[in-house]
Amino acid sequence: MRILFWCESFWPSIGGSETFATVLMAGLRSRGHTFEVVTRLSGAEESPTYEWQGVPVHRIDVDERAATERDLGVILPARQRIAKLKKRFQPDLVHVSLPGPSLLVHRFTIESAWQCPTLVSLHVPLEPSLVVFKRPAYETTRDAAWVTACSRSLLDHARWMVPEIRSHSSVIHNGLPAIDVVPASPRKPGAFRLLCAGRLVEQKGFATAIWALQRVLHDGHDASLRIVGGGPLRDELTALASSLGIAERVEVPGWADQREMLAQMAAADAVLVPSEWEPFGLVALQAGQCGKPVIASQVDGLPEVIEDGVTGLLAPPGDAVAFAGCIERLLLDPALAHALGAAGRERTARRFDSVRMVDEFDALYHRLASGPRRLEDGAP
Repeated sequence: MRILFWCESFWPSIGGSETFATVLMAGLRSRGHTFEVVTRLSGAEESPTYEWQGVPVHRIDVDERAATERDLGVILPARQRIAKLKKRFQPDLVHVSLPGPSLLVHRFTIESAWQCPTLVSLHVPLEPSLVVFKRPAYETTRDAAWVTACSRSLLDHARWMVPEIRSHSSVIHNGLPAIDVVPASPRKPGAFRLLCAGRLVEQKGFATAIWALQRVLHDGHDASLRIVGGGPLRDELTALASSLGIAERVEVPGWADQREMLAQMAAADAVLVPSEWEPFGLVALQAGQCGKPVIASQVDGLPEVIEDGVTGLLAPPGDAVAFAGCIERLLLDPALAHALGAAGRERTARRFDSVRMVDEFDALYHRLASGPRRLEDGAP
């Protein structure tokens, strides 16, 4: 089956939706599906075409401004490129992941270039402005043959924002391929090693982790925090640690590739996911794969990944005192920390394996490609 995979951001960018795309395509290509990718050009220095593991990737320069203002000088060349691509590739399905402004070009070529069903996969909430002003992301979601969301929380929000999709939408949780990381043995005496990982942006709530660490140290415990990732808040986070007098206990080493990040996670005693909002939470899954207990925000999709008191502990988002209490609970009870990590590893392997995710999308691809443009037989 030929799949045109459409996403606003793609490898080499790193994030949850980019990881989803590469894991899913790798699994489906092994089953005989053929892909080409359309993504958005994010910098003038980028090449308009390149390859990811032999898959052609086509970048188009249609951002929010061009889509909103209907800038024909930008849109028409992109439309010509995508129309030519669709006629040549003749996809059986267009799979849209992370809908955005570039979808205007997809909508402009649906009727004129090549007609096939569209599947939309949501990884972030649809903003109200997209609905109010009928932006391409909203219209594509509304008119899709099927819509998936990576968590029940996100699906409920999408159905509230776009009630037309209720009869043809469902949850497919993200999954990760198995890894060879061996969990460290129960911790030895010394500083309790905490780890955060992700983009250094406000959404991830890493300032809460620093405030929580300050409270733990104030209570007389020995602990340290490493925040792995790149982003605009690196200087701000290090400045916060300095202002609290705990700079020597907080490391912000910058971006690390997947292998290095997992190695650092395996060396930690617990993983913090203090996000202000989080549709799913791949870092929590990765912690589970490493057998590490997770302390996460009780928000959005995270409670679907972390079972409170079983595979980790949940705390209100932004509540540094509550996070500190959870840290101290694990620090003082090594047996509990070890049990939560072991249960997290078992649950991650059982419920969030990438094979299960690929199976579900493979079945949905075949249903959509062989059936009517929109399925109306209901969804869970």
